[in-house]
Amino acid sequence: MLASWLVSTIIVIKHWNHVTIKTGRNISNFLLILYFLAIFGTTIALSLSVEWMLWTCVAFASAINIFFIISAFRLK
Repeated sequence: MLASWLVSTIIVIKHWNHVTIKTGRNISNFLLILYFLAIFGTTIALSLSVEWMLWTCVAFASAINIFFIISAFRLK
């Protein structure tokens, strides 16, 4: 699972210009900030054992990650 996430992240970073062109620079930057906040929230929720916060942050991070992956793979 970690290997597939790493490969997907490399592909998104490699095609970041295409992602920002498709979605708009402001939206892409906002989603990227929201993604990092969700990852940070996940670590906080794990350390504090707050289950509702954990699953909310995981859901947001996963949705944004899937959006970036789909945008990076659809180059046309």
